[in-house]
Amino acid sequence: MTDQSTANLSDTGAVLLALTTQPMATDSFRRILDRNTGQFAQQGLDVFVPKRTEDTSGNLALCLPAARDLRSGYGPKPFIQCSRDTLKAGGWDASLPRTSVMADDTLLGEMLAFEQGRFFPLARPRLRVLAKSLGRPVDRAVLVMQDYADLYVATYASLAERGPMRDFRSFLPALVNVGAGWTGLVGEVIKGLNPCRLVLLTEPLRGGNTQALSALADRPLTDIAAPDWHFDEPVSRDAIEMMQKNFRAGVGLSQADILDIKQDFSVTKGYDRFDPLTTAERRMFSNRYRNELEAMQPAAQLDLIEPVLMAAE
Repeated sequence: MTDQSTANLSDTGAVLLALTTQPMATDSFRRILDRNTGQFAQQGLDVFVPKRTEDTSGNLALCLPAARDLRSGYGPKPFIQCSRDTLKAGGWDASLPRTSVMADDTLLGEMLAFEQGRFFPLARPRLRVLAKSLGRPVDRAVLVMQDYADLYVATYASLAERGPMRDFRSFLPALVNVGAGWTGLVGEVIKGLNPCRLVLLTEPLRGGNTQALSALADRPLTDIAAPDWHFDEPVSRDAIEMMQKNFRAGVGLSQADILDIKQDFSVTKGYDRFDPLTTAERRMFSNRYRNELEAMQPAAQLDLIEPVLMAAE
């Protein structure tokens, strides 16, 4: 990583980048930024987020390589030029001394752990394109981490909202044998993005949780409005089963349909939370996560914010 100080970021036109991996919570994080654009502007932060749904705005539309592009031998140049053009169209100007916050839940690419046993294998080439497109260094990046058990369950639930899926447990061997996990991803982020500072936030994101934003800006942020509750609530087992029943019958589901099913079979109404892992399996994944966090502790170039510290703030 570069050796640039991140002090007084608001005076230097800093680039602050959020890297999120939790499919059930990243939508709420993006909505926090979208809903509070004006409030952040008053605190010296310009927000850049993608438009995902009709009820949100968006000014970030990057051109990042997909797996098929890399397999076809495409180099980074066309993606860099395309990203520069879309950044400019969204209001990005690298010459302005404004601090910019960017958040896009697709920056790291897909987690291919279920089918291929690979943990965000496209992170480095996608972040490299972004880094070269911006025209100035990324001063601070926050990587939001999560226990493997919770991440895998949440990712499966997210995939189950898009189309038919095999039973979760059929993927378990691939998940157990995932190679370079969080440790490998941290290395890929550093190589691809070369941020001045990388903050590892080990606390899962929630709609009312502004610690991630404060960690990103390296200062307290106040008066932040949270998104609606339903974008954060864990999905129930019955909701997953109902969605899958529709998909297997060839019935397409709109975003509104999916939301209705999740609300009709919500955990708050007494339905069981979707959690297909046994206690032993959860312990195994959690132990790996804790061991990797401990291994990262001595890294002088990383800031590691753990849940116990988050709770004390």
